[in-house]
Parts: sequence; structure tokens; C-alpha cells
Amino acid sequence: MSDNRESVWMLDGRVADLARLYRTRHGWAHPSPQACPAGHRLGPDQVIVSAIPCGHLLTHHRSYTCRTCGRVVAWPPITQACNHFGGLRNL
Repeated sequence: MSDNRESVWMLDGRVADLARLYRTRHGWAHPSPQACPAGHRLGPDQVIVSAIPCGHLLTHHRSYTCRTCGRVVAWPPITQACNHFGGLRNL
């Protein structure tokens, strides 16, 4: 499972609602977590951002993997009901 509860999500230096899409001067953007659950800062060269297809949600999870410790923060949260097509059960 991923860790979301203690993450602070920001966009352009401000705390943001992680469920919203924001218009910025560069286009549209999602907020991102500022640190992994272990407290490592997630920024340039410190995080891998990806999308995980989910059969339960019929969409995808945005995932942020800390390059220091490997912990993952995902939105929407990954639950037991999620179906990732045979993989990613250990997030």
C-alpha cells in the first residue's frame, strides 16, 4: 500500500488540494507531495513520477517513488480493492 496521509501536497510553493487540477502560467498541473513518508524531500532528481493503471478505478494512480528509500506516495490512494493487473500489490 502507498502512504498518503502525512504527505503535504504543494504547487508553486503553496499547499494545494491534491484532488484538483490547477492552471498555472505554464499550463495545467497537479500538486505533488513534498516529502516521502520517511521524510526525504521529493524534488528534481529525487523522485520518480509514474502512472499505475487500475482496473478498479477504471483510470490510473499517480505515483511518486522516493529515489532515496523507495517508498511510494500515490493518488488516489491504493487500496485492497484496486486491481493492477497482477502487479504492485506490495505498494
